[in-house]
Amino acid sequence: MTDAVAIFENYAASKGYRFAYGHEEILQWEITQKDLTGGEYLLLMFPFDERGIVNTKVGMIGEWELSTQLWLGRKFDNTSTTGTGSSIDETTKQKYDRRLLQIRQELATMIKDVFCTDSYEITAARIRREINISNENLDFVVGEISFKDSDNV
Repeated sequence: MTDAVAIFENYAASKGYRFAYGHEEILQWEITQKDLTGGEYLLLMFPFDERGIVNTKVGMIGEWELSTQLWLGRKFDNTSTTGTGSSIDETTKQKYDRRLLQIRQELATMIKDVFCTDSYEITAARIRREINISNENLDFVVGEISFKDSDNV
């Protein structure tokens, strides 16, 4: 049986990212508990929605489609030692150039690494950016993904 949370928790561990799983209000609290340092990545994962796909030939669920949000964020600060300086008066373009493009590339690589296997078939992916949504000076790139899983039938 596939453990969808473990897939991303293990990936985060392999990359040295911090990881948290839960609902948004819990994750906001967890962010404050992580004591992140400048330049460190954090992967937040939200609970899955699961939709059964019926195999009409046998009249039973043949596979599941799972959907979730993955928020990949990076801690930024204004120290010269981390190289992740941020400024309150940056334009959206400056934030994109300095931070969000790199985070987006990390998230796209993660999606490719996880789903370029024979185990899972990705059915949808959408990426958006979230700036300053945490009081911990984190910017996030959000991946909304759906994939098929026939192991949990």
